[in-house]
Amino acid sequence: MAGDVAREQRSRSGVLLLTVSMFALALLLPAASAQQRQVELLRAADAAQLKAVFFSGEPWLVQCGTKAEISAAIVDDGFGAHAVVEKAASALPKDVKVGLLDCHKQLPSGKTTIERFKLDGSISPLLVLAANGKTVQITPAALTKHGLASSLFPGPRAQAVALASYAKAKSEPKVYQAGPHPNPDPNPKPEPKPCAFA
Repeated sequence: MAGDVAREQRSRSGVLLLTVSMFALALLLPAASAQQRQVELLRAADAAQLKAVFFSGEPWLVQCGTKAEISAAIVDDGFGAHAVVEKAASALPKDVKVGLLDCHKQLPSGKTTIERFKLDGSISPLLVLAANGKTVQITPAALTKHGLASSLFPGPRAQAVALASYAKAKSEPKVYQAGPHPNPDPNPKPEPKPCAFA
């Protein structure tokens, strides 16, 4: 009888442990999915938004999306970016925001984003990193320095790792220090002396 009681207590504690574990897992799953980075939809007609993205100095990874990707992002509440961008998003530094923009639409200036930043539209996916006051297109050649060339047939995972590494390196805040001009004039002109006539 004592053995039956002990077995029943172990069984109850096992059920309790399983119930607590499942409850904890249920609480953690929404938190993990909430930490997944959203892709912000950018509008070509919103001059203030685009000024903040491309000229504020804050780091932004922008994918020039197709109409299908943008439609998917609208339906999927912020998801619709290229698979490589979505895989890289979780590895990006926290301050790098991810945006999706139709770069073929006309901006308020009358140009498209591709024309404005002289982007190569033949590269897919068309990715742009805006950080530290610079806007640069991310090309496969740029990613080779960040691990993409290490595999013979790079898949989305290798591309995502290289993309995240590139964005991290290029989005690090830069501090510039004022100092003497690097090429001082070898023949400086004397400053004129003040003179007064009475």
